[in-house]
Amino acid sequence: MTDSSNPKEHLQADNMVSPTNETGHHHHRLGKKVRRGFLILAAGLVVVAAVIIYPLMLGGATKEVLIRVPKNATYEIVHDSVEKYLGKTYADHVVLSLKIFGMEEKDRHGAYLIEKGMSPLKAGRRISRGGQTGVTLTINGQRTKEDLARKIASVLDISEEEMLKALNDPSILSDQETDPNKVITFFLNNSYEFYWTATPKDVISKMHEEYGNFWNNDRLMKAEALRLSPRSVCIIASITDEETNDPSEKGRVGRLYINRINTGMPLQADPTVRYALNDFTIKRISLEDTKTPSPYNTYLVKGLPPGPIRTPDPATIDAILNSSASDDLYMCADTSFNGRHFFSSDYDTHKRYAAMYREALNRRNIHR
Repeated sequence: MTDSSNPKEHLQADNMVSPTNETGHHHHRLGKKVRRGFLILAAGLVVVAAVIIYPLMLGGATKEVLIRVPKNATYEIVHDSVEKYLGKTYADHVVLSLKIFGMEEKDRHGAYLIEKGMSPLKAGRRISRGGQTGVTLTINGQRTKEDLARKIASVLDISEEEMLKALNDPSILSDQETDPNKVITFFLNNSYEFYWTATPKDVISKMHEEYGNFWNNDRLMKAEALRLSPRSVCIIASITDEETNDPSEKGRVGRLYINRINTGMPLQADPTVRYALNDFTIKRISLEDTKTPSPYNTYLVKGLPPGPIRTPDPATIDAILNSSASDDLYMCADTSFNGRHFFSSDYDTHKRYAAMYREALNRRNIHR
């Protein structure tokens, strides 16, 4: 047994305890220093973050703008696009936000709406995440595929050449069960939402889908009652829209063309001659004009032309589908030049109207 009263043993025990206490105090002091260091570092980071992030949350956009980011855009290109509309400071902050969020150049191709008052941080977040905004394409009576391609290229990130090539590409159009002559049938006059990054194939596919939605069962049944296909109705509507600007007589004009088809008469529609000549400024079609060789010249070719001579208008299609039966076979422009027509069912009456119209043209010195 150990004699606990032995002073040497007490001294030895005290010596054993002493180093342990000193180490504990040392660790305690070290822990305080580390914690203080962490606090100082954290405070510094907060200050730095505040200095960097706080300005990004202020200074909202002064107006609403649509920023277009092209393919493989660099930070500099994005900066230029933003600066053009919202100034250098705002653009600086948007680009800084993009760097914080991490913009992947290849994935940010698109059009992005920056609303009035939106902070640079939110704008950068929208662009970095690819939150595209739709753009509106309005089809409104384009006469040729060239016109249509030009219109589409003015709104989407597609060149006119790329779009026209797709509109003439049988391999693309065969997927939509159409061909270069008839593809314009799909482009019904209306406004459509697209992403700015849509490809030519995307555009054709969506327009085919919209065309299918338009031709619901009710319209299909009405076309069938007229013994016409939807595309034939669209072709007639396109000629009708070139023939008259008066909505009240479009159904009657369309029905007249249907009557001619049913009786085996050539349509003899002046607008198809202008289309064949690719000259839409002609006001007076000559006899020589009617001899222009073209599958679109309905003076030479019986029946409908191969495709529409302009993008069809849904209202005109409905006017034709809902038109009343008639015996009209002839029409002649009104001599008062009010945009309307005189209709007749017999050729003698039509000849009198035609003679009056020629005289009116001569009085106005209109020869072409």
